[in-house]
Amino acid sequence: MKALINNTKALIISSPSMYSLSPIADAKDICTLQIMGKPIIYHINKYLEGFGITSVQYCASMNFSEYLTEGETVIMLDVNTLTSFDLRKLLKFHSSDTAVTAVLNNRDTSSDNTCVILNRNGFAEELTSAAYRKIPFSHPLGGIYTVTLTDSLKKALTGCETNGAELIKSCLAAGVPVKGLVSDAEFMQIKTVFDYMECHKKIMDGSLPVKTNANLLRDGLWIEDGAELSDGVILEAPSYISSGCKIERGAKIESNTYIGRDCIIRKGARLSHTITGQRCCISENADISGAVLADSISIGTGCRISENAVIGSGCRLEYGCSIGPNVKIWPNKRVGAKVRLSDSLIRASFGTERLLKNSAIRGEINVDITPEFMAKLGSAVGTLFSDSKFGISYDFSPACAMLAQAMCAGLTSTGCELCLFGDQTLPVMRSGIRYYHLCGGVHISQNSTDGVFFPEITFISSSGAGLDSRTERALEGIFFGNMFLRCGAEKLKDGVDYSGYKTVYRQKILNGLKSRRFNRNMEIRTVSETVSENLEVILSEIEKLTDAAHVREFEADIDRSGQHITLYSSDSKIIDRNTYLSICAILLVEYFGSNAAALPVSAPKSVTDMLKNSGVEITECGASDQDLLKSTLENKLLDQFRLCFDGVYAAIILLDYLNSRNMSFDSLLKRIPTSSMHESEIECADTKKNDVIRRLYEKYSDEKTDLTDGIKIYQSNGWVLIIPEKYRHCIKVITEGYTTEAAKELSTIFTNQIKRLAKPN
Repeated sequence: MKALINNTKALIISSPSMYSLSPIADAKDICTLQIMGKPIIYHINKYLEGFGITSVQYCASMNFSEYLTEGETVIMLDVNTLTSFDLRKLLKFHSSDTAVTAVLNNRDTSSDNTCVILNRNGFAEELTSAAYRKIPFSHPLGGIYTVTLTDSLKKALTGCETNGAELIKSCLAAGVPVKGLVSDAEFMQIKTVFDYMECHKKIMDGSLPVKTNANLLRDGLWIEDGAELSDGVILEAPSYISSGCKIERGAKIESNTYIGRDCIIRKGARLSHTITGQRCCISENADISGAVLADSISIGTGCRISENAVIGSGCRLEYGCSIGPNVKIWPNKRVGAKVRLSDSLIRASFGTERLLKNSAIRGEINVDITPEFMAKLGSAVGTLFSDSKFGISYDFSPACAMLAQAMCAGLTSTGCELCLFGDQTLPVMRSGIRYYHLCGGVHISQNSTDGVFFPEITFISSSGAGLDSRTERALEGIFFGNMFLRCGAEKLKDGVDYSGYKTVYRQKILNGLKSRRFNRNMEIRTVSETVSENLEVILSEIEKLTDAAHVREFEADIDRSGQHITLYSSDSKIIDRNTYLSICAILLVEYFGSNAAALPVSAPKSVTDMLKNSGVEITECGASDQDLLKSTLENKLLDQFRLCFDGVYAAIILLDYLNSRNMSFDSLLKRIPTSSMHESEIECADTKKNDVIRRLYEKYSDEKTDLTDGIKIYQSNGWVLIIPEKYRHCIKVITEGYTTEAAKELSTIFTNQIKRLAKPN
């Protein structure tokens, strides 16, 4: 075995999935990510040296071919993986066979080194493609693989990207046998900031055997030489204080806190479940809980930083400011005194491979989103959609118009044909893209806080929905790789003016009205000049058909984008989302005569029953607005799409419905059955989410379940929907019961179960 290890080469390969470590690290520079004050690549090398493996190579190219030699045995490790797994066991298991071997992370039993090949029925003799799809669900890939190159494997790896997931997929597709070794060793794959924090906790509590320079003061309390702690400092284990740190009297360092080298913690400051980089200065009475701080950060007196906040290197937070939960601040930002920050300050052109979130980019004008950034983004879009017609629109504002012009320059440079819609609302743009059969489009809108503009760049597919994940990845690859196509001067095209489409849009609404006379009206508020213009034109035409003694039937707000409408009852109470879904269901049946509809899996039973009893065929979709948007457009449910995602259209149609039936809005609300629902959230690491869902599925497999989004479990007194949040480290629990008490009882039962399942191993 010793000889076998000495002759084994190790390859450190790219991770099988996108990272979400910004702004503390870039996926391209993951090797430099600091773990306990040292780069992760240092810890991986030390791990390999512990088994006598000294031939280590980092895969920098996109395929395996140049790293493997015929007959050579190679161990591959994902670059983001730290583990206590014994490599000798893997080599012993692998040496009896030439098949590719993947280490599977076992989280269910205490058995170790079990050779299992998983399929839908349990254990099988071979790992099939269907079985592979179940691995991340049942036994996640541990990030360690062993390969002995054969002719069949060589063919399978042709063009295969250098990451473990692609390795397994390529082998299965080519019929190359793949075996799995289940291990109960500790595995830590760092893909998110939450994983990063968990990794430090596991090292401090001894779960991960990583070499450090600290001396153990007492159980779980590590202090490096050269750290200065004044009398009266309160320390809770496990915690780690690096060399060069100075902690003043009255400071409190609570459990699961790591403090990097040369940091200064002033009197009265409190740090809990927090990771700091090097050379940070935490001023008096600052309070930091569950956050990550990069290097060289200055935190002012009395600052408050909440859970899951991430502060990039070089940032300066002045006295009294407050950073809300889940906020990310990109490097070298300044947050003014007493500012309450609840949105992230990003620099989308640097530090992250995830350019898009729900098909949109957000940031601060001329800080994160600059003309240079927009020109580059336009070049990436034009490269992706070359020789196609692409639309662009924006909110009515100089800032958005400037960004649109910069993006147009980048698009034009690729030879892409531009369709210029000018100032439009987002719903009008979605409609225009479908109307003119464009390949896609982009809409630039804005929010403002204290005079600071935060643009939002929304991408739209040919169907009018957001981009699919493959298109997003392709766009991000072009953008970050600077792989732009440029055309010659003879192929440059002038933009075509489509700004007149707003007239078509307004007329289509007016043409669909059923009332010949109106005796009811409404009060609509909006901060968008473009939304206001559309409303004024449409209402001026309706006004010609309105009796003098008309009644104000309802009031509503329409957001800046024009997408969402908020209705109010006669006593000024906000109409919630589920009640609005019920209103839409009534309109679909009684106004449009629809025979099909999409419903979120989280919709109340009363809405589902209402549509089913009317003979409407229901398509279930995920619980988010993005899922509903995509489902309505993909299934060509345009009436429902407009009701849910076009505030102007929804307001006019609701007014027309009430008028044509001589019905008051309050009378309509009385027709809607009440529903007893309850919502809650449980903090959960991304690495545990699949495990939680799987265990619940196994436990309740004998009962009626639905896997449309997360898992929905039907009980005798109602149902519970458990959804792992995509961009947050939590699981959402939605329950509906026959009574309010039943809904709360269901929520309590399942919340307690999820909390137990979500605990770190």
